[in-house]
Amino acid sequence: MLYSSDEFEKMDALVIMHVHEKDVFNEDRLKENYEDYTLPFDNTDYASCFDYVIKRYISECYHAKDNPRSRFYGTKSGKPAVIVFCTHWNDSRKIYNTSIRRLSEKWGIPVVEFDKYIGFSSNHKHPVTGDSFSLIFTDDNQVVHDRMQGWHPRHGENSYIQRRMAAIFADTMRKIFLF
Repeated sequence: MLYSSDEFEKMDALVIMHVHEKDVFNEDRLKENYEDYTLPFDNTDYASCFDYVIKRYISECYHAKDNPRSRFYGTKSGKPAVIVFCTHWNDSRKIYNTSIRRLSEKWGIPVVEFDKYIGFSSNHKHPVTGDSFSLIFTDDNQVVHDRMQGWHPRHGENSYIQRRMAAIFADTMRKIFLF
């Protein structure tokens, strides 16, 4: 289950954020209908997983028009199917960040571009440490494309990266919902 019926009714947007360096765009094995996928998924085909979630959510939003328990019952279009993608928090995940933008373009889904607005690039070394900028914002790391990168940004309201991501997210959502 992706969400309960109560959660589905209350949420204004389905936000999808993924942090692994995987291709989510590959169209080789996509199905026409989300119900044609065999569940559960394994972790070998992220593109099919994304396709399933997108098609299922859009379908469920549309069919809300036929659900007497839905606030969208009787409408012509059902619930507005607002989906939002997010890039990884920095630009070290080039495969994922590129493929999520391609998927965004295919479906017309907006993207919260954390990597574009986070304030540094993995293409440049920190002038003091000589390492990736991302390492100064994390307590763990991993090698991505033969370079050591920060993995999980520090958590908490005093974390610079968490505050920065919140600002980027809020700014993008204001543009999507025009408020």
